[in-house]
Amino acid sequence: MEVYLDNNATTQPLPEVLDAVAKAMTDGYGNPSSSHAKGARAKAALFGSKTSVAGLAGGNPGGLVLTSGGTEANNLGFSSLFRRLQSPRVAVSAAEHPSVLRPAASASGGRLTVLPLRRDGIVDLDALSERLEEGLDIVSVQWASGETGVVQPIREIARLCRAKGAVFHSDAAQAFGRVPLGLDDSGIDLVTLSAHKMHGPLGIGALWTRNVGLLSPAILGGGQQDGLRSGTENVPGAAGFAAACSARASRFGNDVARMTELRDRFERVVLAAVPDSKVNGASAERLCNTSSIRFKGVDGQAVVANLDRAGIMCSQTSACSSGRPEPSPTLLAMGLSEAEAWATVRFSFSVMNADQDADTAAMAVAEVVEKLRRFMVLP
Repeated sequence: MEVYLDNNATTQPLPEVLDAVAKAMTDGYGNPSSSHAKGARAKAALFGSKTSVAGLAGGNPGGLVLTSGGTEANNLGFSSLFRRLQSPRVAVSAAEHPSVLRPAASASGGRLTVLPLRRDGIVDLDALSERLEEGLDIVSVQWASGETGVVQPIREIARLCRAKGAVFHSDAAQAFGRVPLGLDDSGIDLVTLSAHKMHGPLGIGALWTRNVGLLSPAILGGGQQDGLRSGTENVPGAAGFAAACSARASRFGNDVARMTELRDRFERVVLAAVPDSKVNGASAERLCNTSSIRFKGVDGQAVVANLDRAGIMCSQTSACSSGRPEPSPTLLAMGLSEAEAWATVRFSFSVMNADQDADTAAMAVAEVVEKLRRFMVLP
């Protein structure tokens, strides 16, 4: 039996998503820029897809630019701002994804501030306020951590940035579909969205903005998407993205409650069965599906490998970072020691998991940790 608990890396597409993609590739294969009827239908379908995605996000569809995923959306946002600002003063949280950290570091000309985290994983708002007083042009704080699930006080951060005239960007790839975003009323200027974290296709995402004047083209060509991202649009990907958003919107409360139930069920069993196990960020608001647990005295990589052999798929950190031989910067920024960071494993659920998945995985974790503790001598 296989149990997939790595849904923050990617999720299994829903059946209705597969149907939407297949239909767009068969009946709706026209080019949206073509002037004939087939092209017109593709253009209308694309507009409908954008409307569905923006609807779940609670934002104006006119501010949505479809991209190849969250990484491109992050890069489009930063490259646009960097073109408009000379050597901008930038602040990002210590928990950011590499697709935020690297563009910010490369283009800020040494004027990058990394905002510290509190022990619970929340950004230090006092440190942010101090930096805003000194002067910042751009602030980027992810809506929720894909590692710990900790949800940031986004509206408060937006209020602080707005008061000081700083542009605020948030990477909401992990939060989208798990937290109500309400973008139009959020006060945020730029938001990154992704499809494959919520049962949509790989290779499709979006950047939303309340002010399209902030954006400038990163890809030049035929002028598609109001000239902001040239290239023939990925109509099948957009159709799948929209189908995933429509499905989540129709049962949002039930889906969030279900994932919360699975996460809490899993954590109760693990914490009771495994001595010296602790949930990272437990005192903060967390994503409904995410559990980051550290197991004293074991190597998290060994836990992941042994669970994999038992058919339980999970991870230590984000999939984009899991190959590097160093502890999680997010966990270190929360004040964990290197040993504690290495001893951490992330489990992430979806609505496609069953109660049995949570129970089976929890008991497997207990067995693996007990076995490893007999052979490992770690601080």
